[in-house]
Amino acid sequence: MRWRQSPAHFHFTGDFRLVALDMLSKTHRVAILIVISLTPLIMCNSMKWGYIVPKELFFQFSVTILLCIQLAKPNTSLKINLLDLILLSWLLLPMIVSIITGDTEDLSGRYTLSFYFMMFFILVKLMHDQNDEDPIIRFMEKTFSIISLTGLFMAFYGILQYFNIDPFHPEGIRPFGPRVVGTIGHANAFGGYLAAIFPLTVISGLYSSRRLWKTISIGALPLILCALILTLSRGAWLAAIAGILIALFPQLNRLWQKYLKRRIYQIAAIPIAIGSLFLGLRFIYQLNPASALGRLFIWHITWNMFADHPLAGIGYGRYGVEYLNYQANFFDDPSNATHFDLAANLKQADNEYLQILAETGIVGFLLFLALFVIFFSIAIRIMKKTGREHDRSWVIFALVGSITVIAAHSLVDNPLNALPTKLIFLFIIANISMLAINIQNRQGSNTFGLTLRNSRLLLPIAIALLVFNAYWVVHMGEGFIHWQKGQKYVAEGLWHNGIIEYERAIEVLPNEGELQFHLGAAYAYTKQAQRAIPFIESSKSNFNDKNIYIVQGSTFLQLGRHEEAESSFITAIRMYPKLLLPRLWLAEICIAAGRKKEAISKLNEIITIQPKIMTTETVSIKEDAKRLLRIIESEE
Repeated sequence: MRWRQSPAHFHFTGDFRLVALDMLSKTHRVAILIVISLTPLIMCNSMKWGYIVPKELFFQFSVTILLCIQLAKPNTSLKINLLDLILLSWLLLPMIVSIITGDTEDLSGRYTLSFYFMMFFILVKLMHDQNDEDPIIRFMEKTFSIISLTGLFMAFYGILQYFNIDPFHPEGIRPFGPRVVGTIGHANAFGGYLAAIFPLTVISGLYSSRRLWKTISIGALPLILCALILTLSRGAWLAAIAGILIALFPQLNRLWQKYLKRRIYQIAAIPIAIGSLFLGLRFIYQLNPASALGRLFIWHITWNMFADHPLAGIGYGRYGVEYLNYQANFFDDPSNATHFDLAANLKQADNEYLQILAETGIVGFLLFLALFVIFFSIAIRIMKKTGREHDRSWVIFALVGSITVIAAHSLVDNPLNALPTKLIFLFIIANISMLAINIQNRQGSNTFGLTLRNSRLLLPIAIALLVFNAYWVVHMGEGFIHWQKGQKYVAEGLWHNGIIEYERAIEVLPNEGELQFHLGAAYAYTKQAQRAIPFIESSKSNFNDKNIYIVQGSTFLQLGRHEEAESSFITAIRMYPKLLLPRLWLAEICIAAGRKKEAISKLNEIITIQPKIMTTETVSIKEDAKRLLRIIESEE
């Protein structure tokens, strides 16, 4: 006999399910906000790369939590459009190309974040009912104020750094360039993030319908602007201006129509605007002309990478490994000697478009370019529709302004290399995509979608993945902490303790090329040459630096392998033609081999070369060169 449940039971069960589903949806949205707002603030002073690694570990763990929340829902309904396909293809294509071309070395390490970026993008799209645009608009309005609050904290911290006050790093930091690096670790990357959120903050402060949200944005605005200026990131300044002009376009257009109605005024305003733009650009250039020349040099080297691998590129994530090799090839041409002072060890091209072109070839570049083209075309259509139908169309202009900042800043920097900026980028594209799909649905247009009933087995699997991620984050964190401790011990001259910490770190991080080099260098310094060589050699697979070849050469000298030492020193000099120490060791090798003419030539080069920065070490090397030269001359 079958037991029949009462209608009251069904009513109660239905209400409970609706309430539970609503709670899950709200939790999903709150979790997205936490990821976007908290990721930029995460730091761990005791960890190697304390500005970068903790953010990545937190982000990866957070995406797993979001996945568990989504799979706790009864269904997953995802609708996608061309913009989504382009973005996912852009993230996925380099992985496929790497597998096809056999470039699988360190594949998981290079593409781990790309996988989580794809998951994050999809999970952002799943946080709303994609048939209703009002919740998306309201959520974005709230998001702007949360992002403004995050920007306020970051900007305040950056301003403290300007005055040499850093409560999180009391021992001080040694940044590359200006010391206002916020919680990101590099002035240009920090400026890029502040510039990306600047239009969101301005527009939210002007037009938010909630007093609290409006107050937060207005309060954050002056601090964000001040910190942005102090980063001295000229590219970020220009990008922020471009973004604000786009975000405020309706208001500026109304002012134009109101105060410049007559044609003569409009004609006069155009040359004034062009002249002001020219003077502004000239002023910004004059702030640091050497930086502009340096970028042109970097872009030339980057173009050479693309010219050698135009279709598939050198490989995603390989720019920092290959740059010095191409720089060495460039300096092999004697006619390029005038550029010796521009030699540098770079991990990025200071141009997002060129780096993508070099790493992923013409296909990856076209996908990235198409991403912006399709985004702006969709955004224009949305603005035309929403401007007439919705009283909060300013939200759309703010999103477009922020993406404009990222697109403009990408011309002179790599803003998407900073994880917080990349999340803002993905978040905005996902929301614009959802709004576009909603409009298509209202118009009766067909949209491609996929609806799945979440299996009861998927949630336990996701929870198991979450537990594994928790263990993995802690485990990886311990490895980076040991790495940091090793560096501190080595800096204090406690080489034995440093080696112990490096060995503990490499058990957790066996494929980190930079860590392998640090351990190999520590072995070499403590005269353990046989143990040093394997680590120095293996570090070259995903790390490159002139010091690899200098240390490798000195290690070969310890072993009496002079020919290999000479080759290593020559490689270092090819990368950095003004290096003095490898030349001194080469001269000593030549003297030992009886090649006095070569030795004299190397010593004279050391005496003649004028490094960009004259330190006590370079002065000492020059004095040693003069002493050796006198000895050789006296023997003759």
